[in-house]
Amino acid sequence: MKAANKIDSDKEVEAKKHAAIEWCKYATKHEMQNGGKVWVYLLIPHNDVNENMTIAGLEARYSRK
Repeated sequence: MKAANKIDSDKEVEAKKHAAIEWCKYATKHEMQNGGKVWVYLLIPHNDVNENMTIAGLEARYSRK
């Protein structure tokens, strides 16, 4: 999770997001070659997490590619 006001405006958050997305691509490639699963990067605003939310729902809403 990240502070909602930093998701689209903070250069450090943006750089980390791009690095994490690249890492997920490499991790997915490795996993797929070894019977694993897809890696997905989620950047979720801190104020949008509730007890009734599922990982699948968060992924559908916040998956970054």
